[in-house]
Amino acid sequence: MKHRLLLLVLFLTYPSACGAAETLYAGKPLAFWLDELKSDDPLIRDEAVAVLSDAGPAARAAVPRLEELLKSKQPRVRVRAALALWRIVGQTKPAVAALTEALRDRAAPHRAEMLNQLGQLGSAAASSAPVVVGMVRDPDLVVRTQATMAMQRFGAAAVPSLVPLFEDKDPHVRREACHALGLLGMAAKEGVGKLTPLLKDADTEVRQEALATLGRLGLAAREAAPAIAELARDKDVSLRAASLQALQNIFPDPRLARPIASDALEDDNVLIRCRGLVLLWRVSPKHPDILPHLLELLKQPVGRSELLNVLSSMGPAGARAVPVLTKLLKEADAAQRRQVILALGRIGRAARPAVPALLEQLRSTDIPTRQDAVTALRAIGGDSERIVPAVLNVAKQDMATRMMCLPLLADYGSQAAAAVPWLVEGLRPPQSFVTVQTAETLHKIDPERGRKEAVPVLHDMLKPAGPWRVYAAMALRRMQPDSEEALHTLIECVEGKDPNAKQQACQFLGTLGKPAREAAPALKRALRDAAIPNRVAAATALWKISGETETTVPVLIEALKPAPNNYSRYQAAMQLGEMGPAVKTAALPALRKYRDDPDVFFRQSVVQAIQRIEGATNKGPG
Repeated sequence: MKHRLLLLVLFLTYPSACGAAETLYAGKPLAFWLDELKSDDPLIRDEAVAVLSDAGPAARAAVPRLEELLKSKQPRVRVRAALALWRIVGQTKPAVAALTEALRDRAAPHRAEMLNQLGQLGSAAASSAPVVVGMVRDPDLVVRTQATMAMQRFGAAAVPSLVPLFEDKDPHVRREACHALGLLGMAAKEGVGKLTPLLKDADTEVRQEALATLGRLGLAAREAAPAIAELARDKDVSLRAASLQALQNIFPDPRLARPIASDALEDDNVLIRCRGLVLLWRVSPKHPDILPHLLELLKQPVGRSELLNVLSSMGPAGARAVPVLTKLLKEADAAQRRQVILALGRIGRAARPAVPALLEQLRSTDIPTRQDAVTALRAIGGDSERIVPAVLNVAKQDMATRMMCLPLLADYGSQAAAAVPWLVEGLRPPQSFVTVQTAETLHKIDPERGRKEAVPVLHDMLKPAGPWRVYAAMALRRMQPDSEEALHTLIECVEGKDPNAKQQACQFLGTLGKPAREAAPALKRALRDAAIPNRVAAATALWKISGETETTVPVLIEALKPAPNNYSRYQAAMQLGEMGPAVKTAALPALRKYRDDPDVFFRQSVVQAIQRIEGATNKGPG
């Protein structure tokens, strides 16, 4: 203890004596924390482990002591030490072993955090899958969520650990193993062959779970289609319904699916008929039997939600359903009404006879229903004399709905002139993002009034301290494409300290293409930004403006690496794909490393990018 105090006093009094360039960790030199690691006080030792863990490779000197702590009788100590070793020298095995062992105790504290750590270890922690499986349906929502995310991050590497569980004597274990495999998405393709035999399991619930899992796997489970089809004619109604739903999701060969769907349409059970219709639509969307059966089945509440989803996907082709849908708007179920409203909006112009019923929905006390009705009315259009006053009235009720009403009013242009006084009033302080949207709406309805009332407000919002200046600059540039002040403000935002404004500015500059070439130097500097999303946005914008690949491609490749927030990874992959064959040499090797990534959405982005680079014709930047 005296040694630690002496070291600390010496450092504070004569920092140069301890090395003037030494990095501080939590306000103290690394040597201090290395010494604290030997403390018998668990609180002091835990703090030291945490600080050294954050120090990463710089704390290599702590490795021997941390390895000693792996032998502790306390699971908590072993876990902390193992995680520190992982972060300092990349040792994954001790971390996986310690976390897995600790999680075997279902009453262990901090289970969610430990599952989160396993998920961060990714495929290296796939051997823990048998333990994690038991938590994917835990009563605790946080634990359940982290277990699910961990399984997804394990990816294909978890399949060998799950397969043996399919033969466990306990049907509950078999069911949970099925469910866990379904969380892997396309990464579980290698496990489909081992899962298929469970469709003949002695336990009905296991068969149902196997069907549900194969359905979740989608295209990856197409090889199981014949086995699933056998259950579509089973005596058990629940198995027939589950098999039809699974077939819908895996898009089987139409030659296999059409006869099954046709038989299902003649079934005595309404749900079976509904699912047979959905299957028929999936494999033969233009089949003449679909709409007549759908209109008849909509009269029954059973399966109606699934049928409404089909109608929404049919779009204008479902126009004959408008009278039925209009009647359904009188149903009491709010969730169903929202589905009906969505379907009418997707049908579009042909749904104009339903406008009066949709206007009634604007009076709903349920805000989401009102908002959905506004969205549908915008897609349907027409009848400005009735729609504009009604929408203007609902726009005054709450801010969230107002933001959805403004684009609809803007679409009507001069036909929405009745909204002008209200819009002008809305430009008055206090200013917000809605002020920007209001300004653009006014300009589209009445350009002259917009120049007089809205443009000065937007100019005022460009002030350096303004919280909405990036949005004001974007709006002003859209309204006045030659506005140098707006362009210069956007460039200032790229070089500013607000990370969100920086990202927004980069993205908008990219949409301007070559006319924004004055921003290229600022975007090049932004390629070194501390935040990955900003680097990706800057690289994307710079390419769209100048066609620059030498500096942008390395930034995008770096952003492909695993990170806590995968959104930037998606963006980087998609942008490399957009660059096309021109970046083939540099980008393809990097993208191929992630074809089996545990994140299904990122994996899809990578596959699409590879396809575009290898074969697609690229139009190049604007």
